[in-house]
Amino acid sequence: SKTVLDFMHNIFHVGLICHFFTTVIFKSYMLSSVRGINSPKQRFETIINAIRWPSHITRPPKNLGKNQSLKKADEWRHILPIAPIILWWAWKDDNNDIPLGEPMIPPNAKSVPDHSRNYHGIYSTILKLCAGVRILALRTISMAQAHIGQDFILQYCRDLKKLRIHTTINHHLARHYLKFIKLFGPVYGWWLFAFERFNGMLEKVKHNGHDGGRMELTLMRSWVMTHLIFEYLLALPEDDNNLEKGYIDMIIRTEARENRGGMMSDLAVY
Repeated sequence: SKTVLDFMHNIFHVGLICHFFTTVIFKSYMLSSVRGINSPKQRFETIINAIRWPSHITRPPKNLGKNQSLKKADEWRHILPIAPIILWWAWKDDNNDIPLGEPMIPPNAKSVPDHSRNYHGIYSTILKLCAGVRILALRTISMAQAHIGQDFILQYCRDLKKLRIHTTINHHLARHYLKFIKLFGPVYGWWLFAFERFNGMLEKVKHNGHDGGRMELTLMRSWVMTHLIFEYLLALPEDDNNLEKGYIDMIIRTEARENRGGMMSDLAVY
């Protein structure tokens, strides 16, 4: 009851978005392969593979309809904003509308879902999830906006129950962001994307694995050196020459290529 709820894990990594796609979409056979190249599954994969992602962000794997396991929260984070478009494209009928019926269950299905698989009902839920997450993840947010975002999450959870879709503890926890935003401000300031990125940086540090504090000392030295280099770049004089600027640009480009992900996405905003 005294622990701050992490938005990254609760919403993106193993939370609401992961649950929606893995349980509600993929495991419930919402992407039928009937009709071959014009099937919902094929259209879903086609539009996913055709997206041209910005170079600084984590890109989801190709053929998401088949390769349905995203390992990073950042991958789920970038799938959500385009979810209404890619699902509309996959499900739309000849009139470009979301149909009211349910897709066929494959004859070789390992398990038959016992919840509603109505296209229109499920599409309505993802719209509310997208709206709620979009508002709650704002970098600047008022309490009035937080109330609206929280209400969309509540509506999303209620709609899942109406469709008889099983929910998890993450859905319950996601109903309590108002008090955390009131206490600590925008979730952008305290979610764990930056800390996960720092963990990734430390994992790449080469060390000999010796105990007795040697490995820890190597990690600390690398960490301090990285910050000192960053501070050095920030402290360059205003009259720095073109050669110095060129070196900085080269370092930034190299870092962007090697470290595409959540940190680079956030830095790119500024």
